[in-house]
Amino acid sequence: MIDLFFQPAALASRLSHAMTLLPGDIISCGTGPGALPMRDGVTIEVVIGGSGTLANTYAEYGPSSGGARA
Repeated sequence: MIDLFFQPAALASRLSHAMTLLPGDIISCGTGPGALPMRDGVTIEVVIGGSGTLANTYAEYGPSSGGARA
């Protein structure tokens, strides 16, 4: 956890002063150092114990991808 800019407990504390946090709320903190850049066709999975898995496949779009957004 040393590599994080804000430690999770400090982030939750600061946010709870600005808004009400309820059980089950998710605080998205971004990507840590060493994460690879997204590439077309990569599947990202988020696993939440007792709830299941959310999987999405990244697809590039725009002028550099050679295709149009559907």
